[in-house]
Amino acid sequence: MRNALLLSFLAIFLFAAICYGAEITGPDYYTIVERLKKDDLNVDFSALRMSYTKTPDYQPYGGSDPEKRSAAYADLKNNSYLDAIDKAKAILERNYVDMDAHFICRIAYRKQGDTAKSAYHNAILEGLLKSLSSSGDGSTPEKALVVISVPEEYFFL
Repeated sequence: MRNALLLSFLAIFLFAAICYGAEITGPDYYTIVERLKKDDLNVDFSALRMSYTKTPDYQPYGGSDPEKRSAAYADLKNNSYLDAIDKAKAILERNYVDMDAHFICRIAYRKQGDTAKSAYHNAILEGLLKSLSSSGDGSTPEKALVVISVPEEYFFL
């Protein structure tokens, strides 16, 4: 009896270890970001968001550099658009799914008169928001919205 219990425990442990080590298949975050940077907006934004969670920069609770995000919003408020863009671009270097950073770029580029870059960041922001809103409707736990970070949830709300 004891040997059967030990064998069962080892089998469960081995199964869990194999599952834990298994790679999640799908597009690589960095590959999708490179496509976006080459103006290819025909990407799977859900795959982008989910693959970001597998990167070393992923921070589900604090997001990427909250102080820089706050400073970028302050720059927007003070009409310091180039400073806001610089800060938002620094955030995007580590987290291309940061909705606040794309939102800041969208506004700052528009205020600077660069409608092409404003439209680019708007398209990415819309893709990220559609990915989030299509993940569920929030009416039941089974239909919950799938968020990958607290800042993403706050932006959406």
